[in-house]
Amino acid sequence: MTARGRNDRPARRGRPAGRGLGLVELLVALVCFVLALVPLLNLYSQSVDSARVIQARSVMFAAALEVFGRCMLLPPASLPEGRFVIAPDGRSANPLPACLASLTVVPAEITRTVFLYRPDPQDQETVMALISVRHADLPQLDINWERTFVRDRGGRR
Repeated sequence: MTARGRNDRPARRGRPAGRGLGLVELLVALVCFVLALVPLLNLYSQSVDSARVIQARSVMFAAALEVFGRCMLLPPASLPEGRFVIAPDGRSANPLPACLASLTVVPAEITRTVFLYRPDPQDQETVMALISVRHADLPQLDINWERTFVRDRGGRR
């Protein structure tokens, strides 16, 4: 008897018909899957970095607004002159004025600096404030504000 399969067809050599994928097909499918997965993983890492930057920026903005708001609480004449570097825990190496005491704690990489001065020594009612918030790891996020505090002299409205 000769080697014949069903229906009098010659039998195939190699793998039988209908028995799944071979090793080459499996490897090709795996390579295609990996090539499709790599860009998706790259997008995921970029979104994680973006979330970290956005979170740091919002904390820094809130810290700058807090310093600005505290300076607005006092009349300009009672704001002390000087440069005040505020540590992340809200304290400072030099004594802080009462309006800047007990600020919110921020992450360790963020430092706040306030420089208060009077542009005209004769005018005690005008104070310039340079507010700077710096991030040690992300310098592109640094915030620098310059504001003038002037006493309301009760003009017409």
